[in-house]
Amino acid sequence: MTNTSFANEEVLIQQFKEGNSDAFHALYRCYLPKVYNRVRYVIPAEDVEDVTQEIFLAVLKALPAF
Repeated sequence: MTNTSFANEEVLIQQFKEGNSDAFHALYRCYLPKVYNRVRYVIPAEDVEDVTQEIFLAVLKALPAF
């Protein structure tokens, strides 16, 4: 990732913390394929979607403190 990507992510995180739920959706769309593919290599196929969802729920809960 480039420094610009990190800067954009920081902006999205700040916007989410200020109440903009669309900012989280943008992060989700960006990272869903990456997270899903990574989980796919370590989790049985029937659990990949559930584990991916749990990861994003954990991020959603933790993001305000980030």
